Amino acid sequence: MATIFIKRQAESTDLILFDTEGNFGEDENFRTPVRRGQKIVWKLAVNSGIDAIIGISKKDNSQNIFSTYPTENESNKCWEGMICESANGSEGYNISYKINGEEYLFDPELEVKDDDEGE
Repeated sequence: MATIFIKRQAESTDLILFDTEGNFGEDENFRTPVRRGQKIVWKLAVNSGIDAIIGISKKDNSQNIFSTYPTENESNKCWEGMICESANGSEGYNISYKINGEEYLFDPELEVKDDDEGE
């Protein structure tokens, strides 16, 4: 399982993302390496400055690498999805979120790694 934590950048509406794979990013070029069949979790970081994640969706011009599309897990206060066993390449996706009641969009990527590829 890979978990992507989401946090607001200072007083802006931009995001900082970091994951359990050791990646950190402050822009939309943030990319999390994932494996086929792996569960991906998106969660607000402690003191994130964000009201809520309101959606995780595939970008219109990107392939779908999910076998189970991201949905909200209300009991764990996170979003979860599964990477397809036949997935290849990268997928740009959108994180929809609210800050002070206003909706915003951020579009990082997931990159499918082969089991024999190094990080």
